[in-house]
Amino acid sequence: MRDGKASGVDQQKHQGPRVSPMREVQRAEVSLMLTKHSGLRAEAEITNRGLLSVGALVSSILLSTAVLVHVAVLAGRRRR
Repeated sequence: MRDGKASGVDQQKHQGPRVSPMREVQRAEVSLMLTKHSGLRAEAEITNRGLLSVGALVSSILLSTAVLVHVAVLAGRRRR
């Protein structure tokens, strides 16, 4: 590459991640007034992949909590 031109592989490294033009983004917005002069406003955006990741994390946390409760109940019965 003495002529200064980068190969196709090198060019892809420097372009950054490719985003699909059909990328679907889920959006949510909430506005809540607590009193006459104070309130809360929040916005969130998440892609479908991010939503699946959050779902997997929440389900694994719930599953591990259920296992811990089951083990604690069994240990409590053994003490009696």
